[in-house]
Amino acid sequence: PLVALAREVRFAAVAQAVGERIVDYQLEELREAQRVHDLFTELSISEAGPAEILESVQRLAGATVVLEDEQHRIVDFRSGPGDAAGFLADWPARSRVVVLDGRTTWDEANGWLVTRVGKRDRGWGRLVIESPGRPAQRLVATAERAAAALALHRLHDRQRDSLVRRTHHELLLGLLADPGAPDV
Repeated sequence: PLVALAREVRFAAVAQAVGERIVDYQLEELREAQRVHDLFTELSISEAGPAEILESVQRLAGATVVLEDEQHRIVDFRSGPGDAAGFLADWPARSRVVVLDGRTTWDEANGWLVTRVGKRDRGWGRLVIESPGRPAQRLVATAERAAAALALHRLHDRQRDSLVRRTHHELLLGLLADPGAPDV
């Protein structure tokens, strides 16, 4: 770009000011990425459920957030400031049209940022964030970190369920083998 200045200035001063603004902007992006990382790490460690994760995404994105299953049915959502009814209208048909080639994609037609929850070959759903314009990298990072937290929650849930089932099974086997045993 060509810039015309009304008075003479030192080139080094202009270059330094521009460089400082660029570095400040990049540093703020890094700080924001760290805040997103810390938030979703904490949610994952505390084994937060989908409701807490979606609330955090909605707060960070300031937009409607939807968790759908692999059949494109809405599992849960949090409304943003816009018209949620319009955003959710004809959901399954609109969602089926959105193809995820990678982990995350922006669908311009719907104004959706979509990311897979779970592995590519065994994904169990998708997280959708309202994004009428091309999403900033911060929003993409938020979506991907939230999807990872949701997948981790599902893994913890399955593991917890598996432990409970195994304990029940062992108890039933013990009752069948020797109902009077002190261990039973």
